[in-house]
Amino acid sequence: MKVDKAEIRKALQSPKTRRYGLRVLAAVVLFGVLGFVAFPPIVKHVATGKLSEALHRPVAIRSIGINPYALSLTVEGLEVKEREGDATFAGFDGLYVNLQASSLFRWGPVIKEIRLTNPKFHVVRLAENRYNFSDLVDEFMAKPKEEGPTPAFSLNNIQVSGGTLEFDDRVVGEKHVVGDITLALPFVSSMAYATDIFVEPQFSANIDGAPIELKGKAKPFAESRESEFLLALDDVQLPKYFDYSPVKLPVKLASGALDTDLVVAFRQAPGE
Repeated sequence: MKVDKAEIRKALQSPKTRRYGLRVLAAVVLFGVLGFVAFPPIVKHVATGKLSEALHRPVAIRSIGINPYALSLTVEGLEVKEREGDATFAGFDGLYVNLQASSLFRWGPVIKEIRLTNPKFHVVRLAENRYNFSDLVDEFMAKPKEEGPTPAFSLNNIQVSGGTLEFDDRVVGEKHVVGDITLALPFVSSMAYATDIFVEPQFSANIDGAPIELKGKAKPFAESRESEFLLALDDVQLPKYFDYSPVKLPVKLASGALDTDLVVAFRQAPGE
């Protein structure tokens, strides 16, 4: 088939083509202006209100940024206060989420990357089996269970760094700190193409100064739920955790430390 360059040049230079080109350019510019300038304050206002309502706690967000061309969202400085008082219940310094355009063809969200920086949690044990988040657990458990297949989604390149969990046990008057929390997860997906591929998570932290490392591989959405995990503990001081036993023990542990390289494997038979 012979291409007539003169005809193509004539078509490109026609007033009609120029009008369509200007409309497309204006739409692209308007899309960018709305994404970069107009949407972030709207999303911040709506998200703050919805989260405060859902968590029954004051929520504040320092800033939200949207890049409409890269399909990315950046949240900086999220803080959730306690239900009563001014103490911080949870929060993080930064969250970056990058959505893939292929979500339109997968009939579900496909997230290219998720980065969570310096998440912080303050957990308080108020009484036996009651914590400062127990109201949220009670509300969730009271909701009727939804039947049906798992919704289609794919989360990729999940990264958590610099996490801290402070545990204030007011029942026994002890405090514990889990710091330097790091999590790397290549992907978690319920889409058919990925359910039979092993996910290999890595987790590390320090519990009151003692390092803990967890590595493994799992198929969380495959029919077999096949999983294998390696738990490594180094010099975990046992006496300070003895009070958390669910049953009263006939002995008192004066001293002791735990080191282990434990492998746990699990597989569910089809139909069971």
